[in-house]
Amino acid sequence: KLIAGSLVLFKSGTEYRWNVGDMQVCIVNFDYTFSARDKERSSPIPSAEFNNSGYEPHFTFPDMQSLDSPVVLNGAFLLSEKVKELVAEIHINDSRRDELLSSLMRSLLITIARMHESEINEESKSAGELAKRIITYIQTHFTEEISNEDIAEAIHYNSSYIGRVFRKYTGKTMHGFILEQRLENAKEKLSQEGYTVYEAAISSGFSDMPHFSKIFKKYVGLSPAAYRQKHRIKR
Repeated sequence: KLIAGSLVLFKSGTEYRWNVGDMQVCIVNFDYTFSARDKERSSPIPSAEFNNSGYEPHFTFPDMQSLDSPVVLNGAFLLSEKVKELVAEIHINDSRRDELLSSLMRSLLITIARMHESEINEESKSAGELAKRIITYIQTHFTEEISNEDIAEAIHYNSSYIGRVFRKYTGKTMHGFILEQRLENAKEKLSQEGYTVYEAAISSGFSDMPHFSKIFKKYVGLSPAAYRQKHRIKR
C-alpha cells in the first residue's frame, strides 16, 4: 500500500498499473520507456528530444542486485531533494549535463539500495526472532494438543504468516516440527526404565495409540515396542 512519501522503483521494461487516488505523483522515467494516458499528472513531461537510441531497453544492477526487483520504500522523504535535483538537471542543456546526470543518478540509486537493503535486514531480523519464538513455544507445549492456530493466537500473529516464516527459517512446517519434538521425546521415554509404550506416547503428546505406532514406525524404522526393547538391552 502506497502512502505519502513513498518511492517506487521499477526495473527497466517492467509493465505496471496503479491507481493513485488523490495523491500527487511525480513520475521520473530514466530510460524513456514511460507512457501513460493521464499525461497531465506526469512530471516532468518527456521532452521531444528524448529518444532511446544509445540506451539499453533492459538493464540490470550487477553491483546493486537488490534493485533488480521492484522496490517500494515508504517514508522516503530523504530522497526528495535528490530526485528534484535530478529532474531539474534534465532541463539544463550544457556540455556538463550528461556527466552530472550520471553522477546524480548513481548517487540516488546507491541511496535507494542502502535504504532498501537496510529494510530487508530489519525484516529478516524480525522474522528470525519470530521463528525463535515459535520454536520456544512448540518446545514448551508440544505435549499438549496444539495447532498452528493455537500458536498464532498465543504469539499474536496470523497463522498463515507464521507458517511461512517458520518454514523459511527452519525448512520445516510447524506441524512437522511438533511431530519431530514428540517423537524425540517418545524415543527418550522408551529408552528409560519405568515407561510403558502407552505412557511414553501419552507423555509425548500422542493421544491415539494406533496413530502413534504407525507414525513412530514410519519415521524411526521400528515399532515403539521394538525400539523400547532394543535400546533398553543396550543400556
